[in-house]
Amino acid sequence: MSLRDPIVRAQIPPDRVQYCAIGAPSSVIMVRSNESGEFALLVVSVVLMSFTIFNFISIYYYISETKGLSLKNTKRLGFIHSILLVPPVSSVLALIICIAPRLNLYLDFIRVMTFAFSMNGLFNLIFDYFEGFENFLKVVKKKKWTMQVFICRFCCCCFPLQRSNRAWFSNLWWGAYQPPLIRAGLTLVSVLLLAEGLDSTIIGLMSLFINLFSTAMGVFCLAILSENLQDVGSMFMIREKFFNFRLSLIIINVQPLVIGLCTLQCVYPLSGSVRGTLLHNQLVIIEMLMLGLFQRYLWMYSFTEDSEIEKASEEELLRIPESAGQRIRGGRNQPPSKRTEINSHSATALLTEVLCCQI
Repeated sequence: MSLRDPIVRAQIPPDRVQYCAIGAPSSVIMVRSNESGEFALLVVSVVLMSFTIFNFISIYYYISETKGLSLKNTKRLGFIHSILLVPPVSSVLALIICIAPRLNLYLDFIRVMTFAFSMNGLFNLIFDYFEGFENFLKVVKKKKWTMQVFICRFCCCCFPLQRSNRAWFSNLWWGAYQPPLIRAGLTLVSVLLLAEGLDSTIIGLMSLFINLFSTAMGVFCLAILSENLQDVGSMFMIREKFFNFRLSLIIINVQPLVIGLCTLQCVYPLSGSVRGTLLHNQLVIIEMLMLGLFQRYLWMYSFTEDSEIEKASEEELLRIPESAGQRIRGGRNQPPSKRTEINSHSATALLTEVLCCQI
């Protein structure tokens, strides 16, 4: 029989009950108050986090060394590296929060900024597929963009088709990029209020609705980008990569808000809000492992990041020198006896030039 059981605590006289603290307990109290079941859960969380880190290292080694992207395109490898950071960093921070919940606001700020950094890497990677932002705009200007995506496919049929231009794509980019920035700003405000000893329910509700609206707009903009860029970049699985970020955004932004709306009973030494924070971060450890496995499918089992590089190298090897081609065409106007002699010399010269070009 444990005093941490709410039913047992309800049967004990009030003067013998240690009431839950208002704030989050320290890491020392968390470790000392862990029971056998909670300690086993902590061990499982450490194992899952280790799998997530190992998965990240294996994907990075496969892309850079096995596929040789570190030699072919280091800039693209850097973009992919920034994208792959979200699961391991989020998993490590979630485990630290489970041990030291007082660090929640500070580590959550780092997690959100890591997500923003990774999203920036995703957009730069897409631009690199088209060899720069200007070439990207030239390609996407040729098609009309539809806004009937996600749930708007059924309820927003009146949305017109849009011609893409620099301003249109800039609006979509900021719409997809603003959720982590707004979340980071709200987290910073919460840290400042906590430092001053202020905790307003009205400010918390305002932060909740701002986060929900911001995340909904971000998911909508990401859906528009993924659906409309799939036609021009299907070989690079752009839709699946955007879907990966939409899941990450929902896990990081929406899940803590949904858990915060639920009422959790106080269990010493944890208040209801701290229990919600621990539940969210324990789920994050599991979800980030699943996202890491999805990234493994995108970057290892369906690897296409060097397709255009290999295609370009093959075209370079098969390209016939212009001077040799002119000699062959010039030999066609000669008599048959001369043509045979010219063709034999031209073939020898052509083979020599092609071998020199390959070297």
